[in-house]
Amino acid sequence: MKKRINEIRNGKFEDLQNTLELSENEISGKTVEKENFCGRFSVLSGNEKSIQGFVYSTNPRMGVKPDSFNGIGETIRYEADVTGLAAGEALTGEFILNTSAGEYHLPYRIAIEGRTEEKNKNVMPPLTREEFTALAKEDFGRAYVLFLSGGFRNRIRSWAAGSTSLYDGLLAKGASYRCLEQFLVGIGQKEAITLEPEQDYIVLSHVAETRKEELVIRKNTWGFATLQISCDAPFLTLEKTQITTEEFLGSVCHVGFVIHREKLHAGKQFARISISTGQEETCCTVEVQREKKSKTSGTLHQQKRETAQILKSYIDYRTGRIEQKIWGEETLQSLDRYRRAEGKLIFYDLYESYVLFQMQDTIHAELILGQTQERKEELKDPRWQSCYLYLTTMQNKDREYMEYVKNKIAELYLEEQESWILQWLMFRVNGQMYRNDGERLEEIRNKYQQGCTSPVMYLEAWEILKKEPLMLRRLEEFEIHLLAFLCREKLFDPEISGQAAQLAGRMQNFHPVLFRVLTACYEAAPTGNLLTAICRLLIEGRKGEKKYARWFALGVMQDVRITGLYEYFVETADHLDAGELPKAIRLYFVYHNTLDTTRKASIYAAIIHNREQDEESYASYRKVMELFMEEQLAEGKISRDLALLYETLLEEEVMNEKLAAGLEKALFTYEVTCDMPGLRQLIVIHKALEQEQQVALQDGKALVQILNSEHVLLAEDREGQRYAAEPFCHKKKLLESEKLETLCRNYLPSRERFLIHDCMTGEKEFPVDGSQMANYLQLMNLKQIKAVYRRELQEKLLDWFAAHPDHPEAEHFLQQIDCCEMAEEHMGEMAKLLAGLDHYQELYDLVSIYGMEKVDLSILVHMCSTLLTEEDREEDKMLLAVCVCCFEQKLYDEKMLAFLMKHYEGSLELMKKIWYAGRTFRLSSFELEERILILLLFLMEGSEETEPIFDSYEKKMGKSWICRAYVTWMAYESFVREKKTDWCVFAYMEQNMLGVVGTPDICKLALLKRYTERKEKSAGQQEWMRYFLKRYLEMGMRFAFMMKLPKKIREQYHLYDKYILEYRCRPQANVTLHYSYQGQPEKSVRMEEAFEGIYTKEFTMFYKDTLEWYFTIEEAENVTETVRQFYTFQGPLSQHGVTRYDLINQMIQADESGEEAKYQELDARYAGMQYLVEEIFRLN
Repeated sequence: MKKRINEIRNGKFEDLQNTLELSENEISGKTVEKENFCGRFSVLSGNEKSIQGFVYSTNPRMGVKPDSFNGIGETIRYEADVTGLAAGEALTGEFILNTSAGEYHLPYRIAIEGRTEEKNKNVMPPLTREEFTALAKEDFGRAYVLFLSGGFRNRIRSWAAGSTSLYDGLLAKGASYRCLEQFLVGIGQKEAITLEPEQDYIVLSHVAETRKEELVIRKNTWGFATLQISCDAPFLTLEKTQITTEEFLGSVCHVGFVIHREKLHAGKQFARISISTGQEETCCTVEVQREKKSKTSGTLHQQKRETAQILKSYIDYRTGRIEQKIWGEETLQSLDRYRRAEGKLIFYDLYESYVLFQMQDTIHAELILGQTQERKEELKDPRWQSCYLYLTTMQNKDREYMEYVKNKIAELYLEEQESWILQWLMFRVNGQMYRNDGERLEEIRNKYQQGCTSPVMYLEAWEILKKEPLMLRRLEEFEIHLLAFLCREKLFDPEISGQAAQLAGRMQNFHPVLFRVLTACYEAAPTGNLLTAICRLLIEGRKGEKKYARWFALGVMQDVRITGLYEYFVETADHLDAGELPKAIRLYFVYHNTLDTTRKASIYAAIIHNREQDEESYASYRKVMELFMEEQLAEGKISRDLALLYETLLEEEVMNEKLAAGLEKALFTYEVTCDMPGLRQLIVIHKALEQEQQVALQDGKALVQILNSEHVLLAEDREGQRYAAEPFCHKKKLLESEKLETLCRNYLPSRERFLIHDCMTGEKEFPVDGSQMANYLQLMNLKQIKAVYRRELQEKLLDWFAAHPDHPEAEHFLQQIDCCEMAEEHMGEMAKLLAGLDHYQELYDLVSIYGMEKVDLSILVHMCSTLLTEEDREEDKMLLAVCVCCFEQKLYDEKMLAFLMKHYEGSLELMKKIWYAGRTFRLSSFELEERILILLLFLMEGSEETEPIFDSYEKKMGKSWICRAYVTWMAYESFVREKKTDWCVFAYMEQNMLGVVGTPDICKLALLKRYTERKEKSAGQQEWMRYFLKRYLEMGMRFAFMMKLPKKIREQYHLYDKYILEYRCRPQANVTLHYSYQGQPEKSVRMEEAFEGIYTKEFTMFYKDTLEWYFTIEEAENVTETVRQFYTFQGPLSQHGVTRYDLINQMIQADESGEEAKYQELDARYAGMQYLVEEIFRLN
């Protein structure tokens, strides 16, 4: 930059013709909210000469890099920070490029658009519930697309209370058609879909082959549901296990199923087809009967039936229910039917022989035994071989043979010890090998452990216990199943049942089979021991289900002494009536209450209900109940029974903050009962609360917190699917008491639930006023509040405080909010509040982030003025930009102006305006003046109205090299560009540059021209004028202004007969003059450059001579032609001149006026003068 100034000071203007080419005439861009906009533009030298420049942005939110350049070209990158600008707004400004080729302005405008989803929200027309329901009914798919669209949630805000909460809750686990169905049900626009099979019982007979059938299902209304279809029988398979209501034709759907013939057994069989929508389940029973039974299948069935009958007859015989004869006859008949059913198992032949031997029919027994002997292959089986040998001992009583059979059976038993048949035979033939019945019972136990559950072996054990009940020494799986067999066959006697009861009382775990055995024994023969064993078994097994309540009640009534019996009695009872409670229990629980809190509350509630009938018990329990009540209330627990305790026993004397907190929770607790089966939990969604409340359902009930009417209930099943719960759920507030509510409010310092209940949250208007401000500030800080609703409250409070910044709570509000976050969308209101509280530094910090576009101008002025008063601030781009903005709007003060004068750099025109404004305030302007002059010289443009600035700077002893450079440039502007220039510039030349070696010619020429224009000149000025004129005429420089010189001077320097054509353009241009003199043919001549782009041509003209001309200028490939011009020479004429030029002009004038005599006289004088010239000045 200094080099440029030195060149100008020395009169060098080489880069004047350089230009800067910009890749853009205007920058226009678009971006979405909160996304900065980046771009670039290029600068290029117009004639490939190096250019130096500096880049400024009028808007400080537009960053630029690099901010300076030096070279032939450069790429400038920029980034627009659009923080805080909303859709529809724009970031505007311009880039100022101060370059050695001049000052350039590149405007920019970055428009802010909403994101796509936000656009969609904005363009969506209003939608009513009825319109949406009609769309869903007509085209469920289209309604679903709309349901999931980005703007749908906003469109339903004005629908039924809780619509948005219902919408959010249903979509929390993922979107599906079912969500839309439940939404419509939840807002009451349709009823839930219910299904019903056309037949709930289907009979299919004579199924001879696999075949397909159909079940017809009907639905009650339109909508969407997914149907889960299942079947519990393997012979029936479904074509589809899941269908949707879209597959219905109208209100009917046909569900196909297949009956598989190969999976059917004889007789009737049943299958149940279940259809579930999640909310309900309906069933259809299918009865299937195969075609008429084949002979083979019938005989097999008959064989099994006779086998069962044979076993039953044997049990009856062994237990003494029937005599031997009857047993024998029944058995032989069953065996006969077995054979007729084609039964051929060798065991039944051997068993028939055994029966005959027992009936003393030896002949037939031996005959059958002999026939069996022929079936040698089957007798290789150790079991049948042993049976055969055992039967032979009934006909051969020989001692040696008996010994042989005994040893042989023992040998075969060792080969197959798992067989209970061999074990039974061992008992018969080798009984002496067991020392006592205990060993025999242990062998039976071993067989059970090996998998034997034959009633025959149970009968052997029974006979042992019958003889000695004390042999039942423990209760393990074998003994329990043995007792179950005895119970089923009604073989118990008091001794065995007593022993079983005694052993059961020692068990530490519950066994369902043993429980059934004991209860069956008790039903048959009630005893105290059995009842004690039953109660103890239940207590040890911790069986507190209501189905066991009868046994605990019996134990209490019969005064069974077992620890914990009273507690379990209370726990399992459906309803406690203090009047029905035994006095022993009432007294017991006064001192030994180990029940859980639920049962304690039940007993205490029963006592309270019955206090008028039993004042003694109530008085006894009063202190205990009060302590219990305080304990439960401190924990915030509530139930129907506890609610009665709180209403009855809670008094102000015991109240404190902890109890008040628990009472607040209790006051907002509701009991919700759900009728729909299969649900896992209940969800409560409050419109204004962040977290949804999830409570597990127990026995179809849940206790939930409901704080206000702005809520929805949802139910969730085991698969995580959600349903609108209002249609099948019923809620009831457990504690309603104005007295307790008032008591709670008085003792509760932080009333969170009451605040949510009392204040209008959600999407309603907040009735903000100064009297309730403390409550609103407290509500605003609750962590439970959704961010969107907290933000809505903050916005309304901000609006209010912006209009009332003098309110006592305004400072408190400001401390509780995130000013930066709020200012992003509400910068104007935030500015008003901060300004009202004199927080100008905080306001300035926000302006630095979000800009000043939305801040009132008056606030900006006060902010700048305050900040500039507080401290002597250094240069700050944002503060400087704010001051510039205010200055351009003509609203500023002295401090702002001083700051601008000290720091502003950018537009030359604005710098000049700032200087003129500062002169009004008489502010120190030296630094600004110097910056203006330097920038002017660097740009080599914008000199208008700078003379006062220069004059002020020069008078303050400004730097001489800057002053000389400025004067030189202004001389150029005045002489070459013909700009009007104040005399102070020329005065500086006269005082400091005339007579100084090295003063550029441009200054002298400009001064000469100015002298020419000046009417009154001093003698010195006239002397300098003649000096400069002579000098430059001798240098061959002739300019058009010289024709305006005084007549004497023109005559002195022979300029009176001259006409000088002058054309100004860029230096070193190709300028051609095309002229015609006195109507002669046109001539062309290349014009010579006299000085810095001034091209001149001198003509000598006589009176009434005419000249016509035009110029052509060639630049690169372009040729420019000027308009034609004319000139007729009118003088001035000298009537007494003696030069030949004067004589010719006088002759032309006399001829024109018709003065012939005068013409002849002038002609003679001219001829004489011509002769003298030719003779005197003849060249030898």
